[in-house]
Amino acid sequence: MNMSINPDNAYHQGLIKFNPTITLNDIQPVNRKLFTRSMKDDSLPHLVDLYYQIQNIRSTIADHSDIDSNDLSTFVNYSSYLQILEDSITNVFKNHNLNTVTGTWSVSQVGVGQAASASLLVLVDISKAPSVSNLWKFAGLDPKHDKWNPLLKNISWKLGKSFEYFSQDADCFYGQLYLNDLNRRINLNEKGAYSTESSEKLPLSRLEAQARRYSVKIFFSHWHHIRYREINGIDPVNTFAESTSYITPPNFPF
Repeated sequence: MNMSINPDNAYHQGLIKFNPTITLNDIQPVNRKLFTRSMKDDSLPHLVDLYYQIQNIRSTIADHSDIDSNDLSTFVNYSSYLQILEDSITNVFKNHNLNTVTGTWSVSQVGVGQAASASLLVLVDISKAPSVSNLWKFAGLDPKHDKWNPLLKNISWKLGKSFEYFSQDADCFYGQLYLNDLNRRINLNEKGAYSTESSEKLPLSRLEAQARRYSVKIFFSHWHHIRYREINGIDPVNTFAESTSYITPPNFPF
């Protein structure tokens, strides 16, 4: 497995198969400052939205496996141009992450990319999330809560897929949480713990989805704890009250 793949894209296997051959030097004219500049905080939500729109378009191109071979190179080039746009935006995200304790911690975790980390910083107003349960609801991770931010929910799904993808990497803390929880659920499933009137066992895909959601909830618990401390100077109250046991955030404090 190629562990150098961008974790912002790892959730979508289709995003991996194109190897861009176009570089920034091939595009003229280019304003280099646009690819390295910082951006005001109130403009970043628009950049986050643009980034994921570009990524979705590129994934759509990648999914067209029925393209005639004579035309495939054209679509590869389109994908390459979009990749360059993604990379340029990622540079802005990188600068934003490095300017915060939470962002720096987030991208130090295997499976968490610059875009996902910056998006959390942009989308989550910690003053409106005094408890991690608020963040879970906001991200669509509370099945009893039917109101969430669609973009944040999508990012939480991508993080889960990324942790699953990197679960074979021993350095991926949340990937290991995913793997351990999946094995626990598989064992319970084999013992009939999830049996219902309609089925004796749950399908593996559902167990995998549950394990991904668990790993993301723990990541968000850690992210919330660190972000709350960074903004308010104190630990949040009952950050892990909803968890069955306390799990220390990896690689923190620095």
